Amino acid sequence: MICVNNRRAERFYIPGLKASISTVGSVAIGKVQDFSLCGINISNINRKAIPASQKYKLVINGYGYTINFMVKPCWATGSSCGKFLKIGFKIIHPPLMWKLFFRSLFPDETHEPLDKPEYHETEKTLAEAI
Repeated sequence: MICVNNRRAERFYIPGLKASISTVGSVAIGKVQDFSLCGINISNINRKAIPASQKYKLVINGYGYTINFMVKPCWATGSSCGKFLKIGFKIIHPPLMWKLFFRSLFPDETHEPLDKPEYHETEKTLAEAI
């Protein structure tokens, strides 16, 4: 496990977590880059597979868990080749299963601030990135 400390809340990385992102009529697959109790960063999302939306359904698979929840995009960046996106999401009302999964991995992390994440100069909104 690697802790990513460039956020207000610590972000964590565990290899092997995959994500399915869906909205009306489309589904994309991505790789979980890092996450916290209330936020998640997904990379390798095919730019053409996912339209801009205000909310998405996210399904996380790995380590014996399948967790469904709603997310809201906060920022997005494109890859150098232009085919893929990396999107940072805020988890809307984290479900109990996500909290249990998170706390089973990180028992010392009891809470985090729910403030809006800070944007970096190179990051764009999802609509701008697409």
